[in-house]
Amino acid sequence: MGEPMPIYAREGDFIETNNDLIFDVKGFIHPPAHIVAYLRYYPDTLGERHRKNCRYKKVYSLDERFKILKTQFPQFIYDDPAMGQLIQAVPHRYIRKIYEPHVYLGRVLKKPKNRYEKAVARLTQYILDESGIFHSDLGVSGSPMVGLNRPDSDIDIIVYGSENARKVHDSMERLFKDEQIPIRPYNYQELQKLYKFKSQDTHVSFEDFVKFEIEKKTQGIFEEKIEFFIRNLKAWDEIEANPTNEYGYYKYRNVGEIAVQARIVNDQEAIFTPCIYGIKLMKVFDGPSNKSIERVVSYRGRFTEAKLGKIINIRGTLEIVNGKNGEEFYQIVVGARKEHYLTY
Repeated sequence: MGEPMPIYAREGDFIETNNDLIFDVKGFIHPPAHIVAYLRYYPDTLGERHRKNCRYKKVYSLDERFKILKTQFPQFIYDDPAMGQLIQAVPHRYIRKIYEPHVYLGRVLKKPKNRYEKAVARLTQYILDESGIFHSDLGVSGSPMVGLNRPDSDIDIIVYGSENARKVHDSMERLFKDEQIPIRPYNYQELQKLYKFKSQDTHVSFEDFVKFEIEKKTQGIFEEKIEFFIRNLKAWDEIEANPTNEYGYYKYRNVGEIAVQARIVNDQEAIFTPCIYGIKLMKVFDGPSNKSIERVVSYRGRFTEAKLGKIINIRGTLEIVNGKNGEEFYQIVVGARKEHYLTY
C-alpha cells in the first residue's frame, strides 16, 4: 500500500472531530498523521452556545485547553518528535470535517443569512474594493464558520498570500483615515476593554499593552460596535516552495524560559501568522545566557506588527533549532504561557 494522501489544513481552518469537538488549526506544518490544532469548543450541557441540538462551551486559555484534553480527551495530546514536546493535535482518523474561511466567506458574499453575515459582507467588500485583491484571497474564520457565534462575535478576517497581505495592510491605513467609511482603529476606552480580555492569557501592564497595540492596522472597529481582526497568512504555494517548511526539516529542543531585551533588525514577517522577527540581543534579564539568539517567533496575533528598529522586551521559551542540512540557531518562542510577553 502507498502512503496515505496528505490532509491540507492551515491556520484559520477549524476541525470538527467525530466526537463533536471543535479545534482551530495552528500553522501549516503538521506531523504525517496529525493536524496541529488547539481545542476551541467542546460539548457541555451548561454551555452558552449551541448548534445541532448540542450545547458548547468555548475555552480561551491555553492551560485550560490542555487540562480539558488531558483529563477528558487524551487522544488529542501528541508527543511530537520534531517539536520535542507535547502538543494539541487531531489524528487524521478523528477528523469529521474541515471548515475553511475562504469557503465560508464565498458563501456569505453570495447570500448572507443574518445580520452578522451582512456586516461581514459589508466590511470585507470595503477591504476588497480598497486593496484590489480577489475575494478568493480573503476568508472569515471563527465561531460563525461553525455556527457557534453570538450576536456580539467579532469578525476574524484571513488574508492569504504575502502580496495580498501587504496590499490589505496598506489599504487599512487609508480606510482608517477616510471619515466616510465606518472603519476605524480602537480608541482608548476600547483598548481598555481589549486589554481586560487579552490579559487573561498574557500578563503585561496596560501602559505596555497600549504602546504595542495603538498603531496596529490589523484590528479595529466596524460600524461603531463590531470588532474585527486580520490575520495574514502565506499562500500554499509560498509554503510549499520553501523546503524548510517540510515537517521534520527542523527539530526543536526546549532550553528553558528566558527574558531578554533586543532590537528588531528584520520585520519582514511582522504582519504574518506566525510572526517572525530577526533580533540583535542586547541584554539577558533571566534564563540561559551567552546564547546567540537569531529570532523571535509567535503564533499569537497578539504579538504581530512590532516595528523595525524598535527595542523590545521579550519573555518566552528559548529553543535550539537544528536543520536537516546541519543548520543550528537559537530562537525565542512567545505565547505558549501566560508569563510570556513582547513589549516596547
